[in-house]
Amino acid sequence: MKDMVIKLVFLGSFAVLAIAFILFYIHIAPLGNFLLVGFDGFRGINFLGSVDDVRGILITGGIISAVNIALSWVLRKRDRFLAHLLPFLNLLIALLILMVITFIVVSN
Repeated sequence: MKDMVIKLVFLGSFAVLAIAFILFYIHIAPLGNFLLVGFDGFRGINFLGSVDDVRGILITGGIISAVNIALSWVLRKRDRFLAHLLPFLNLLIALLILMVITFIVVSN
């Protein structure tokens, strides 16, 4: 039963990443020009990127999630605390990636 919580949190983080992928492919993938990826309130635009840069953010998030799942599975019998901490950190990373993708969609 305790492993069910870990599975549900990982499923939630993959759902958040899936929402970020959907936002990306609906709003950003059709664009072919430069994208505003970074903005500073004092200096203005500080990073222009392409669609591939945003796709790289999403792919990196997916790889981090896969590594966290593997580490949590390996550590579930050795270190229960870390095995339970990794899914929640994974969810936090997925939420941060969703916020970044949402900012990029709104600013472009």
